[in-house]
Amino acid sequence: MKSQKNSSGRSQSQSNSQTNTNTSPQNLIKKINEFYLCTDGVYKNKSQSLIKICGYLDVKALCRDGESSDWKKLIEFKDVDGFTHQQQISEAVFLGQHKDILGPLVKDGLQVINSVDTVNYIKTVTPQDRVRIVYKIGWHTFNSLDYFVLPDGQIPHNALEHIILDPSVTAPTIGCKGTLKEWQDHIAKPAVSSSRSILSICAAFAAPLVSLGHRANAGFHLRGNSSSGKSVAQAIGCSVIGSPNYKQSWKSTANGLEGIALAYNDLMLPLDEISQADPTSVCTSIYDLMNGKQKIRANKSGLVSKTIMNWFLLVLSSGEESLRDIAMKQGRRVKAGEEIRLADIPADAGNELGVNEFLPKGFTSIQDYGTAMKNAVHQYYGTAFQAWLTLLAGYKHDDIPTDLAAEINTFVTEVAPKGTSQVKRVAESFGLLAVAGELASEHDITGWAKGVAWKGVKTCFEAWHREFGDGLPKEEQEIINRALNVLTKNQSCFIDLHREQVPDVHIGWIDSSKTGNQEFYVYHQAYVEHFCMGKSSRLVDQILKKAEILLEVGMSINPRSRNKDTVKVRKMIIPDEK
Repeated sequence: MKSQKNSSGRSQSQSNSQTNTNTSPQNLIKKINEFYLCTDGVYKNKSQSLIKICGYLDVKALCRDGESSDWKKLIEFKDVDGFTHQQQISEAVFLGQHKDILGPLVKDGLQVINSVDTVNYIKTVTPQDRVRIVYKIGWHTFNSLDYFVLPDGQIPHNALEHIILDPSVTAPTIGCKGTLKEWQDHIAKPAVSSSRSILSICAAFAAPLVSLGHRANAGFHLRGNSSSGKSVAQAIGCSVIGSPNYKQSWKSTANGLEGIALAYNDLMLPLDEISQADPTSVCTSIYDLMNGKQKIRANKSGLVSKTIMNWFLLVLSSGEESLRDIAMKQGRRVKAGEEIRLADIPADAGNELGVNEFLPKGFTSIQDYGTAMKNAVHQYYGTAFQAWLTLLAGYKHDDIPTDLAAEINTFVTEVAPKGTSQVKRVAESFGLLAVAGELASEHDITGWAKGVAWKGVKTCFEAWHREFGDGLPKEEQEIINRALNVLTKNQSCFIDLHREQVPDVHIGWIDSSKTGNQEFYVYHQAYVEHFCMGKSSRLVDQILKKAEILLEVGMSINPRSRNKDTVKVRKMIIPDEK
């Protein structure tokens, strides 16, 4: 049977579905002026009849940013399948056309019957609730109170402020599965068998303390072959915060470094497989990540953006290559600044168990342990971080920098009492991890005994320290090593002071007639080329004099190979080992 058309051109069945002669419907949620929000949609009172104007749509709150600007309305609506969506509509959009207001809502499934009335309804509603919009994850302060904003909420939850992350912001996969007790039993407690896994867990706890403690961004790189277990250790660290999907790859930093850094603000940023990164940009990426600030850019009009966003984070990297390996492939030397910003830790703990020092109870092989951990990180995650943030939110944040500095100084004094400024800088970064791990353990978040976190992180620092070296800043050590290498392995390039022959490659002269240490005489051009390698000769002079390798600058000699003409040289020796 065909439906009859009414005078408005709609079918009678359509008209009945959109009209309700009862002005107080049973499914009413609330009334706003002439509009009625019901469970199945919004109605308008027209001539004592309720006419449906759109599907379910509730204006939940008024939104603004941290500076009480950029006002919006928070809209919650349902699509035709009943799924709930949320969007924000800027107040400025209401000055434009209806399609600009309703288009995004319709795109997500809102049923709009009368666009004019629907827009008027949204304009009319002025909710009492207020929401604060932020544009990055992490710590935010409003009205002297501190909040940690996550993609799906905030901590503390029962706060005076309701804060949400802007939906347009890219965010990592953060979530919870299982209970804290299950995470402790299946992941954290078995992980004490591996100092590298302890470090990874502590890095996740330490990241929110970087900004609170006024600490510098830092990075840690677990280097080892594919069977060392470095990826498992990294995944264990990720389980503090979320599932294995929380991890990023070095390859993803090629074009979106700043976006990734902002997405992981106040968090641990796990980057897997450094060998997949563009080798020409790895070192630049490290500097940019640790710098913690967006680059200044101009728009098409040449105007510089008013807002330069920054980030605080800890990087937990992994891969089969070190920064030194990557630099060598490019035919250059790794800079000390790069190595202290991303501390290279050998993944192998030296006990033929990969990253493990021993096997935890219940495991008969390292393969069984690795398999169990890979399964566990998919089943239990995120609860430790929720508990940790709740703990930190309750602290008096003004006291954290001083308290943290004192604890970190204790760690540095213990592990590097005579270290150089570079070594101590890295020790401070490791110290932050140790302090965070101990604090989490003290409050029953890790399930570890006192001292476990401290010892595990200390072990990793010592492994880094052995490879990085001690006693001298990295640049000085490289200059000294280069000088000793030239003097010990290239003696054929030195002419005997008392002979006339001249070799093809000529660095200087050697006086083997002297008792004790042999004396080398290097002329200036050879010194610049073979000893300085692009460094200032004055700087190299200072370092080699302090190391007692360079004894005199501008000394005059009369070698037989120069017909006893006077030559200005630098007098050098190979010092005795102390």
